[in-house]
Amino acid sequence: MVGTSPAARWHKLRALLRIRHGPGAAILPPSVTRIHMEFAKTYNDGHMGPRRFWRDMLPRLKFYNPAIPMIVNRKDTNEGTSVMSIYFRKDDAPEAEGQEPIVRFQPTSSAIDTSKAAEPAADERVVKIDMKGLRSDDILERFMAETRSQPVQPTPEEEAEMREVAEMQRQGAIDREAQRARLEEKRREKAVLDRARAG
Repeated sequence: MVGTSPAARWHKLRALLRIRHGPGAAILPPSVTRIHMEFAKTYNDGHMGPRRFWRDMLPRLKFYNPAIPMIVNRKDTNEGTSVMSIYFRKDDAPEAEGQEPIVRFQPTSSAIDTSKAAEPAADERVVKIDMKGLRSDDILERFMAETRSQPVQPTPEEEAEMREVAEMQRQGAIDREAQRARLEEKRREKAVLDRARAG
């Protein structure tokens, strides 16, 4: 980041810390083979929690578990269920030496309701979480319990960076308010001068 402005560095640091830490920053066990989520495009009728989980928490899960497919199917209708399917490798189904690997049907994510959850492969089992009507924090709590994921804790250096970012945000809010007050004062002064000239 040599040559970039302090503001640009701050924005990059804030974005990096946001994806690395917070709800959903967790390492999944090797038994998890893939994750599928289905919910409506809009917030109505119990779909707010699933949408917030997808927007705020799933990116962190992807960051720490890039090899695990995470498929999202968004549908136009708010009717019906909103389900997360977590696929696990069966404990009693290790791949034998020399055996052909099991092919898993893997749809891509869809915003037009075309990526339904696949049936588990022969070596998989699936656990479903009914997300409809749940808050995103409640969905995460159930997800962590089912998968037995390990939350990622920030290092002392990252904690210091987070405190620095929080302080910069606080100072930025103070500076913006001071700037707003200065502009408002200039507008008042101009209005007084305009009235004096008109009189």
